[in-house]
Amino acid sequence: LTGTGIEPCSRLYLSEYAEGTSSTNYRNNYLEIYNPTSEGVNLSNFDLVIFRNENTELGATLALSGMLPAYSTFLIEDGTENLNIAADLSTNSAVMDFTGNDKIALRQNQQVIDLIGQIGDSLVFAENVTLRRKSFISHPTIEFNTAEWDVHGLEEVGDLNNQQCACQGPIPEIELTGNQLNIPD
Repeated sequence: LTGTGIEPCSRLYLSEYAEGTSSTNYRNNYLEIYNPTSEGVNLSNFDLVIFRNENTELGATLALSGMLPAYSTFLIEDGTENLNIAADLSTNSAVMDFTGNDKIALRQNQQVIDLIGQIGDSLVFAENVTLRRKSFISHPTIEFNTAEWDVHGLEEVGDLNNQQCACQGPIPEIELTGNQLNIPD
């Protein structure tokens, strides 16, 4: 692969993936996108696509819309989920019908900018788990790397809409004063 380096904290990325239980009546699948930038981002140029199993041709597309504020998440849920989690988008799109060996890509202007899974690979890499991007990750990547993700149990979704990231804006300075105690660094 060739391309230009990505500036940290400058582009949206996939921050959480939850492949939950399902039946003929419901599917508890969730995807979360994080905006690590200091500006709101218009989602009209973004979409999500799915690559099923080892296929290299995309299987379905989910167009996104709306504004994603700075340092915020955008949560997408399958429209039949039954965990009663509030999401920004509830949809019956085929993109949300993913299993542990389907790949999910975030695209901007029809170019893949972030990827969960390796396109063309048939490995089951995320079945019945929640993947949460580690807090030191500050940009998307088109090369899936399991070291960038924490793996949690089935439907462990308590941190949805709560991405922790080093890009979360300026750190406030705190001045401590006390009883003339000198605390060395």
